[in-house]
Amino acid sequence: MKQPLKIDAFPEKVRAEIQRRKAEGETWQEIEDASEDFAGKRLPHTSLQRWWDLRVAQVRKEVEARSAAAREIAAGFAGKGVERLPDAVRNALSDQVFALMQVSDEKSRDKVRRGLLELGLLLADFRRLDIQQQRADAETKRIGLLEEKLRGIAGKVGDLKAAVAKRKVSPQELQRKFDEIYGLAEAK
Repeated sequence: MKQPLKIDAFPEKVRAEIQRRKAEGETWQEIEDASEDFAGKRLPHTSLQRWWDLRVAQVRKEVEARSAAAREIAAGFAGKGVERLPDAVRNALSDQVFALMQVSDEKSRDKVRRGLLELGLLLADFRRLDIQQQRADAETKRIGLLEEKLRGIAGKVGDLKAAVAKRKVSPQELQRKFDEIYGLAEAK
């Protein structure tokens, strides 16, 4: 349970000033000495330090730990092919992972972590299936083009056979037709 502290009752501007001064390297005693100027009353250094430990340092530590866990999950996803997902999907997943990692109890976070890892595996499987489908579609298209080409060649050969059978083709015309057919057969 979050116990109220006296500094919590001060305006945000005062708390921000404490954080700014601490970030600039001032000691707790120096912040206490200056507190009358920005807070309107002297804030004991022990109260300042306790507030800092509970409201700033502890929160940062928790956020860093959850961020590390989210990065660990993201790294697990990356190893499963998720890096090939569209950026928008990956960013949305990252946001959701981070939000889910804010759950307070460790048992729930572990459950979320396991669920997210399973989701990552599922997404990677879907991606692999999508790639396989794209390859199959490309192969089907290639086969269709080859069949169309073969039908064209077969038609020309059939026409040539009919012309030869009727003896309507001169040797030069026969050579030209062979070259035409051969040229179609070699075209890629």
